Amino acid sequence: MTGEERPTEPVAGADGAPAAQPAPAAEPAPAAQPGPAAAGLGAERLAAATAAMRQHTDRGWEQVRGDVIAAAMRAFRPSAPVRGEHGHGSFTVASEVVVAAVRRALDPLPDASADAVRLSTDDDDRLERIVVAVVAAYGSPLLAVADEVRARTAAVLERLLGPEALRAPDGSGVESVVEVDVHIGGVEVDPRRL
Repeated sequence: MTGEERPTEPVAGADGAPAAQPAPAAEPAPAAQPGPAAAGLGAERLAAATAAMRQHTDRGWEQVRGDVIAAAMRAFRPSAPVRGEHGHGSFTVASEVVVAAVRRALDPLPDASADAVRLSTDDDDRLERIVVAVVAAYGSPLLAVADEVRARTAAVLERLLGPEALRAPDGSGVESVVEVDVHIGGVEVDPRRL
């Protein structure tokens, strides 16, 4: 027992008579609720601290911000399936895989870079349309850039999903039913920023 604890059972006195029971401990008083003045002071302190934090820009954060955002973008997230076909049957590929393959195919282009790649599939997960938004270098022939983007994208789709996946499902003689749309969403003066 520590010096602060009291026995809970009665203790006999020197004459053998039971000792008096200690008085029950009073319940602690409820904590004082802050009044309007205290709440106002807390709100003022919070506002001052928030303003000080917003004014402070950590140089270390500026240096690692890109890495943090890139790590967040690489985090696992579910991806819609895209149906591919080959001689032995059909298979599915994650849409993120298709997007990454298209981006890799467009990386070597000297006149453009992929800004966004969006896929549209039907109810059976067959690819119906792909839209590739690019930023082109200033002064480059835009129609030639768009044609090259379209050709590289179609080649990736055929290699990744199979030529059968790009044809009409009814067996008609249509060469390709997948629309490859190219959108030139911007022009960059400095080709190093592509």
